[in-house]
Amino acid sequence: MRGLSWVVMSLLAFCLSGCATGLQELSTPRIRVGGLPYPGLTFYVALEQPVNLGTHRYQIMQGMGDHSDEVSGGIVYTRHAGFIDMAHVRSTIDWVRYVYLVTLQRLMATDPSMEPPLRWSWLGMDYQMSFRAPKKWTEIPEPRRLLLAQEAAKILAQRLATSISTWHEIGSWHGQMIVPPIQEIRSAFTWDDTSSHVLAALVGAGALSNANPFLEEEWNHAVTRELGLAMAALVPVDLDCQNQALARSQGLWWSGGQTLRRDLDTGLQGAEPKRPWLVKGLRCADTAAVSAARASLAWAFQLPDWRELNQSTGLSFESLFDWEVTMPSWLAEQVRGCGTSCAPHVFRGEADLLRAIERIRTQVEQQSGAKALRPDESR
Repeated sequence: MRGLSWVVMSLLAFCLSGCATGLQELSTPRIRVGGLPYPGLTFYVALEQPVNLGTHRYQIMQGMGDHSDEVSGGIVYTRHAGFIDMAHVRSTIDWVRYVYLVTLQRLMATDPSMEPPLRWSWLGMDYQMSFRAPKKWTEIPEPRRLLLAQEAAKILAQRLATSISTWHEIGSWHGQMIVPPIQEIRSAFTWDDTSSHVLAALVGAGALSNANPFLEEEWNHAVTRELGLAMAALVPVDLDCQNQALARSQGLWWSGGQTLRRDLDTGLQGAEPKRPWLVKGLRCADTAAVSAARASLAWAFQLPDWRELNQSTGLSFESLFDWEVTMPSWLAEQVRGCGTSCAPHVFRGEADLLRAIERIRTQVEQQSGAKALRPDESR
C-alpha cells in the first residue's frame, strides 16, 4: 500500500490549487549537448568506477548556474551495449518522468476526455497529447483505476520518451539545426544514440519504481542510483580500450569525420528487442569483463508494449492516448517527401514516426548502398 499512498498524496498536492497550475509548474527536461561516437570534438569518458557518474539533475536551480557534477557530456564504450551517449541517456530518462507525471494526472481526472490537450515543445518541435477515456475507464473504482493508471503511464512514458528522442534524430537527418549553422546530419541515427534512448527508457522506469517521481530531488537520487547500477552492469571499458574500439570501427560506419552507415533500429519496431552494436574482435573489452564469459555479448533492450495490460483489463490502453508532433513546414515536407503540396504538417503517434523512419531507410540505402544499415559487412 505504500506505493498507492504516496501517489494519492502526491496527486492531491499536485492538484490542490488546480491541476492546470500544477502542470504549468512541471518543467520539461533540460537540454543536454551530445556528441559523435568517433574522433573529433566529442569527449570520451573512461568510467573506471561507473557508479560514480555524479548526481543526476532534472533541472538546475534557478540563479545557481550549472553546478551539477553529473557526467552528461561524454560518450562511453561498454562491453554489452557498445557506444553510449550520456547526454541522450539523461535527457530521455527525464522525458520518462515528465510523460509519466502528466499522463498519470490526466488519467486520474474525473473525465480525462474533457481535459484540454497537453502541449510542450522541445528542440524545434511541438507536441500535443490528449486522452480518450471510455466510460468503462471512469467506472473503475478509484484504487484499482490508480494502479492501472500507474502501469499505463509507465508504459507510455517509456515509449513516448523514446519517440521524442527519435523525432530529434529524424529532424537531424533532414537538416534541422538547433544551433545554426552547425549541421547535425552526421549525428543522426548513429550507433550510440538509438541504444542510449532505449536504455534510458528502461532506467527511467526503474527510477519510477523506486522513488516518488513527484519529488524532483527524490527522482534525481533514484536516477543516480539506477543509472550507476545499469552502467556498471554494461561494463564500461577504459580509455585505451575505447580508442581501440574507435580504430576498429573506422571504415565500417564512420570515416574521415563522416557517418557512413546508420542505425534505424529504435526499439519501437514490432516486438523484437533493441540489440546494440558491438565492435567485433575487441579483445580488450573481453578482458575487461567482470564475468567468466570471454566474448562480449550485446544485451537485448526490450521496451514494454500494451499486450499484457490490455489482456488483463479488456481495455485497449494505447487507444486512450492521442499524441502528435508538429514542426516547421519545410521540415515536415522533407519528412513526408511530398513538397509544398503535402498536408497536414502533423505526425500522429508511433505509426507516423515509423513511416518517417522507413523513408529514411530508403534514402540511406540509395545514398550508401544496400549494406548501409549493416556495419559489420565490408563495403
